Parts: sequence; C-alpha cells; structure tokens
Amino acid sequence: MPQSLDEEILRAVRLVANVTDAFTSALFLVDDKKGDVLRLKTFQSLSASVIDGAEFPIGAGLVGWVAKTGNSTQTSNFKADSSTLQFYAQREDIKSFAASPLFDGDRVMGVLCVDSKQSYVFTEKMGKILDEFAATLAGIIINGRRRIRLNVEAVALHDLADVINKLTACESVSELSQTLRLAVQSAIQHDHLALALKSHDGDGFHMVGAQDGASAEPLPLNHYRLGWAIQHCRPINISHEEGVKVFPGEGQGWRSFIAAPMISHQSAVGAIGLVSKKARAFRQSDYKALQILAAACSSAFTSLYLHNRSRKAIYHDTITSLPTHRYLLEKRGQFAGPGALLTVNALRFEKVNTKLGHDGGDLALAELAGRIKTGVGSAGLVCRYFGDKYIVILSPCQADGAVEIMESITRAVESEPFFIKGVRFNMRVSIGAALSPTDGKDAEELIAKANIAAQSAREQGRGKLSFFGSAPTSAAFKLRSLER
Repeated sequence: MPQSLDEEILRAVRLVANVTDAFTSALFLVDDKKGDVLRLKTFQSLSASVIDGAEFPIGAGLVGWVAKTGNSTQTSNFKADSSTLQFYAQREDIKSFAASPLFDGDRVMGVLCVDSKQSYVFTEKMGKILDEFAATLAGIIINGRRRIRLNVEAVALHDLADVINKLTACESVSELSQTLRLAVQSAIQHDHLALALKSHDGDGFHMVGAQDGASAEPLPLNHYRLGWAIQHCRPINISHEEGVKVFPGEGQGWRSFIAAPMISHQSAVGAIGLVSKKARAFRQSDYKALQILAAACSSAFTSLYLHNRSRKAIYHDTITSLPTHRYLLEKRGQFAGPGALLTVNALRFEKVNTKLGHDGGDLALAELAGRIKTGVGSAGLVCRYFGDKYIVILSPCQADGAVEIMESITRAVESEPFFIKGVRFNMRVSIGAALSPTDGKDAEELIAKANIAAQSAREQGRGKLSFFGSAPTSAAFKLRSLER
C-alpha cells in the first residue's frame, strides 16, 4: 500500500487501467492557482507519447468538456485525431474513450479518463464503474489533502508522521485496526478505543475489534455518541459527563470521551472514539491528534476499499459471473499433475452483437458461459478469457477424458438454439486443447498452445475440436469421429 498521497493516487490510476484494460488511464486535476486550467496529475499508459504534466484550459477537448459540464462521457467509436485529447504528443490509433468528473462537493476538481485502441470497449456498465472509481479517487485526494493540512497545522504532533505512514501501509481492515490500537496506546492515554466502519455493502456501520477481546457488532447511529459523530461528520470532546452511551460495549465508569469521524467525499465512512475513566483526561492536542489519525484512517480505508473492489473486478467477470483468466494465472498458474486446458471460442459472434446490440451480446455471453459450465459439470473450472473466448481447466485429466468434456461442451452449446431479446439463433464453438505435462505445466503457456490448437482446427477444416501437437492415438481417433 502507498506511503504518500501521490503514491496512493498513482496506485489507484494503475488499478483503473488494469480493471478497464485501458491503453492509457489518466487523471487530470484543476490547477488550484490558475482555476481554469486542467493539469495531468498522473497516468498509466502503454504509449511513450503521453505529455507528462500536460495542461490545457477547461473546456478544451473531451477531457476539458467533462470538467466544464461535470458530465461523464463514453465514446465507443472515437474517430478524431488523438492529439485533440490534449495529452498525446503524436497520433495514436485511439478508438474508444471514456471520462468521468471528480467532485469536491458541487465543484469539479478533476477528470479521470481511459482510452483503448479497440472499438466499443467502454460500455454503459464500464462507464458506471469509471464513475465509481472517480468518486473514490476524489475521496482519496480530499482526505489526503486534509491529512496533509492537519499534519502541517499540528506541528507539535510531528511524532504522528510515523503512525500515519504505518496506517496508510495497512493491507487489510484487521491490520488497520491493530495498527491504530498500538499507535494510539503510545500517543494518547485512554482506557478504551472503538473503531466503527461503514459496511462494504453500504448497509449501516459496524464496530471493528480494536482491542484484544473486543467483539464486532452493529452501531445504531441514533443511540450512541460515536454514531452522532458519524451522522453529523463532526468531532466530539466531552470532558466530564456520565450516563450517556458512547458506543456498544464501552463498559462502565467513563468520564471523558473524544471521537473523530473518518470523512470521505463529504460523508463519514467511520469514526474513532476514545474513553477514559478520568475527568478532563484528554488535552486539546489529543483531540487534534485524533482528528489527524481519523483523516489518515479514512484515506487508508478508502484505499483499501478501492483496492479490494478492484481486485474483485480483476478476478470476477461481471457479465458471466465467472472467474477471469487473471484469477487463473495468479491463483492456479501451475499444473501439479496430469491435466488439460481448453480454450472455447464462439464462432462468428460479431453477428450476434450486430443483431442484438452489445447489451444483447452480453446476455448471449452469459448464457454461453452457463452452457459451457453445464458441459463441464464438476470435472473442471470455467473462466472468462476475453471477448467471446473461455478457458476450461481439467485437473486431473487425461487426453481421452478431455475429448469427452470437449464433446460435452459442444453438445451443451449447439444442441438447442439460443433465445435472447425475442431473437432465436444457433451458436457454434471451436475448442482447442493442450495437455499437462506433455505441452507444459504453466497455465499461460498452455493457454497459448490451446489457442493455436483451436485456430488450427478452424483453418485446416479438421472439425471443431483439436489438440495442440500430436494427440495420443485413442484421443486422435475420437477427434476424427467427431469431425463434421
């Protein structure tokens, strides 16, 4: 995880590029001094011609238009010279473009954009995902700037810098909670610490165990002072008061309480509360220090939330609900024993997109995935590769077993017509196979060889099923029997 605001921003932009498979992912921010100028803050690109630090007036080009109007845009068939985007030094064959504004309240503070050299990449669904990334990035920037500002104001609390770095380096909520507990123990004298965070599903807030033995439970905002800090996005400092509920499970006999909300994009994502049995236990510097820690935790939690959502998006295909090939490569990159890897390619799928449109095409891809899973059954794992291509992992499996699964997939896909959006049509597939350990043990190598096999089957007219290289005799006989 990042150690500074610039590193947090760059990491987020890189994640956007990975999730969207963009040629270039770029973040532009409004120049606070000039006010009417956008400046390229950071980017991730496969191009060497991106102008580092590029700046142009708000309103200029597509990026400038998004900043001026505050509206998102998706261009599926970009036909203009890429130099009109204002940040390429030379022409790039850009065919798709999407951009979303970043807001600080009602003010546009920047623009997040992605482009691709393939047409029709950024659908309406991808546009919504980009909007979410833009909103989360805005929260990271706002909280990071607040953290920096508070840190500058609290010069006397310079020893918190190391704590803040440790908080922003946390890679899980449990690690964040434990790091915060240890940090506050040495920085602020207290008897109990409570950490409340917004649930990932957006359904209320819950307590996170920040001390040994603490139990997690929901936080009703209307019944506790910690909930008040969240509801009103305001810190609390109570120096001498008894009988008021501060947070669930706080125990008895407290006389001092301070709390600070963790604010992201003008709304609270959590809060930190400290209790002491002493009256007037907390100094003004403690109150200020807790606000600094809350700002750091807010930034860290927002980064964790973005990171976890991005990793989920990388591993999970939203159209088919299948694992992605990235999941396959990272989690099951090596075959431990005999097995087979299949690539299943839909034939002439572009006609489906033409007939049904891209939303209908997505429905067809989802049904195709379901039929492939039916054909595979419990014998293996089905993954989405890209476009109209799928990967099947069979392990353990011999060549003859692979042929049976290939035939089963073909039957499941081709035996019944598809019926989507009132249109009935048939779909055909070609399947290539590579064997482990004969053709290798590395999944990436086997994918490449299975693709060669599938392409060979189509080009040489040997039917729709093929092994890479020379298949074993019995398997080759079965393949010949399946040719059409």
